[in-house]
Amino acid sequence: MRNHEIFQEGIRLRPTKLVRQGELNEDVWNIFADNSRIPELNWGDISAMLSALKVGDRRIHGLIERHGLDAVQESMYRTLDNTEALTRQVLAEIPVGSYSFTEYFEDDYVSDLPVRIQVELTVRDDGTVGLDFSGSDPQVRAAINLPTGGNRHHPFLCLGLVNFVVTHGHGLHYNGGIHRCIDLTMPEHSVVNSSYPAACGMRFSTACRIQEAVLGALNKAVPQLVPAGGADQSVITYISTSELGKPGRVVVANPVQGGSGGGMNLDGESAVNLAAAFLRSVPVEVLEAECPVTVHALRLRPDSEGAGRLRGGFGLEYALQVHHPDAVFVMRGQDRHRFSGFGADGGQAGTTAKCTVAVEDGSLLDIGKDSVYGPGPADVIHFVSGGGGGQGPAVDREPQSVADDFFDGLVSAERARDAYGVVVDQAGDVDTAATAAARAGMDARHGQFDYGPGRTGWEARYGDVADRVAEWLPRLHPSVRRWAQASIYAHLDATADTVTGKEIDAAIAAVERGLQAFGPPGSTESLYLPNTAD
Repeated sequence: MRNHEIFQEGIRLRPTKLVRQGELNEDVWNIFADNSRIPELNWGDISAMLSALKVGDRRIHGLIERHGLDAVQESMYRTLDNTEALTRQVLAEIPVGSYSFTEYFEDDYVSDLPVRIQVELTVRDDGTVGLDFSGSDPQVRAAINLPTGGNRHHPFLCLGLVNFVVTHGHGLHYNGGIHRCIDLTMPEHSVVNSSYPAACGMRFSTACRIQEAVLGALNKAVPQLVPAGGADQSVITYISTSELGKPGRVVVANPVQGGSGGGMNLDGESAVNLAAAFLRSVPVEVLEAECPVTVHALRLRPDSEGAGRLRGGFGLEYALQVHHPDAVFVMRGQDRHRFSGFGADGGQAGTTAKCTVAVEDGSLLDIGKDSVYGPGPADVIHFVSGGGGGQGPAVDREPQSVADDFFDGLVSAERARDAYGVVVDQAGDVDTAATAAARAGMDARHGQFDYGPGRTGWEARYGDVADRVAEWLPRLHPSVRRWAQASIYAHLDATADTVTGKEIDAAIAAVERGLQAFGPPGSTESLYLPNTAD
């Protein structure tokens, strides 16, 4: 995650044929094999992909032989046209207007400064929409930048809208016809449209956060048709050890996901990130057979859901011990340790994630978002992922649904009473009279969104800073924008008890003076874009 240039992320190759006219180019394959800890397993994956391509090639040629090239091409374009027409029908159900939303990475993995993703959804009366990401933060010195390659479109930027269309469309094929209806505005040199040589190895984490931003905008337009915010992909774990008795390595990857948001008349899914629902955990039996590990816990995390009429999904608890002195434990993409998935329409925000280690002396070490850890022989590594946000006031949740969660061990009696106003006995039966009394004293008023204490506290102090800084940053050369942005926040932390427009302007002026020290004497010309310096 802390790579700040693409050169640190592995060997770079231009598009190169691995197979030419059916023959494997062994020189190209050897480049991959010689730079992999597990070349045999990787070759198995590549062989499966090559087999799939051969089957596809054979079937396409079979269609052409049967129907002719012109007919096959015409049917392809007709399929795209049909998908576009059906997509327009779905998007036409969204009220015409503009809807904006902001999401964050809670930090950039090299500092505590959050990374803002800003989106404005514009819905037109012709069944098309636009997504404008202006105001999103500049690219950062970490691997969460999303490159578009200079293209005017990128599927990761409209993942939330595509999933919305596929969910609500009937008989709709998943293809490029959907993207014809979506226009994108992507600020250059930003975290959502980064430029060379920005690191980008964890860009799918950015895609997940962009989806949450788009879902937030859709929640303003059609709250009944989308869920609340999710806890996203908390971490992808990798265990690497020497293979006993052999010269190779054993590497096992395992995702730890948080709960998704409640909505669309359904509770959120537990331990499932909607953008990465295709990921599957490695079964405990397989993990322990492949690696010298003991899994102490793999279960849903009680009381981790965002309360609501439709509650969020529960997070996950995952604890394991590695029995190998040469083991390396890698954790990629950790997030949601401070900022929760949002609650919507009166629902509560979800909970946050955490990573700790119980070490040999019995103490508990919070390792935060460290990406590489060398465990000791008695260390037990413990992950907890966050729960998804709830939708609708928790006081409106069906009491029996709360009792069912209590019976399943997912909600404690205290949380049932305090969050939902539902009183249950030890058998899991609802005390109707006590529940009515508890709910009578609960405040049913609510705002449109609940962001949780982490984000709410950040925006209470810095809510006016981000927009002002976003207006100023484009004056600077892309290579110094994130540095300048961080310097402004550092100046405010050091000098201002409260942040107003006056303090923001003073911080910008101080950073401008600091920039002059890096440019030619008496000028900041080398650090500003042409013809934009004062």
